[in-house]
Amino acid sequence: MLSWLFWPRFCFLFLPKARENARRISCVSNQKQIGLGLIQYAQDYDDALPAVTWGDSCRNNGSPSRSDSKYDGLMSFPITLQPYIKSYQVLVCPSDDIAGGFAKTGSYCYEQQLLQGQVPGAYVGISSNNDAMRQVLPLSYAANYLLSRGEVSSINNPAKDIPGGHKLTVIAVPSKVFFTTDAGSHSGNFAGYYIIPGYGNASNDTRWVNGGRHLGGRTWSFVDGHAKWYKDPPFQRADGSYRSQPEIEADYRARGIYDDPGWQTDTP
Repeated sequence: MLSWLFWPRFCFLFLPKARENARRISCVSNQKQIGLGLIQYAQDYDDALPAVTWGDSCRNNGSPSRSDSKYDGLMSFPITLQPYIKSYQVLVCPSDDIAGGFAKTGSYCYEQQLLQGQVPGAYVGISSNNDAMRQVLPLSYAANYLLSRGEVSSINNPAKDIPGGHKLTVIAVPSKVFFTTDAGSHSGNFAGYYIIPGYGNASNDTRWVNGGRHLGGRTWSFVDGHAKWYKDPPFQRADGSYRSQPEIEADYRARGIYDDPGWQTDTP
């Protein structure tokens, strides 16, 4: 039996961890719903994944020119998956106080996606207010940048620069290629709705590091529909220097988490 004198200290040490563990479980549930929504979306769209990057949506039709002042009509995954997940709250991690993934001040492209998707609370001119954008579409998860047909990967080299997501049929190991993961925010509360593991680690960009909210790790959804929590690898070396993005990508890959849709082995 615990001594009553020890109990306050025990509570102080144990309860925050228990609370965060509950949030982690909730976050895995969110990711599971996103993963299942992705599978349903692909079934309706000839196995194609939704748009996942700024470059998929923020451009002129038929043009490789990308800009926040342009919009080609292609809505990104937080909006296009709504008919399947049926909840904007699923996009919010309970441990993320900012949830700024879909907020970018002055972006005509972001605003048009909110309006075209009929996101409740969106209005013409909302892009002038970062907080307003975060309130109508809070987002804690970022999609796999390399799932875009517009970005270079082992199955798209050189990049054909075609807006939109790859088809499931071209992904080598769907159970290991991630679709979304926890991401954090950087300056001005800007987060971004797409990411590569370890992005910005050797610079002052904090979006990847701040995504490790859950007991030293983060949650992931995968393109086969499942979701799971994984502990993060170390972001610094023994001498205190920051590890590079490719080093961190290799660590996740060794753990069975791929960003490149064409990878087929666990060997970095």
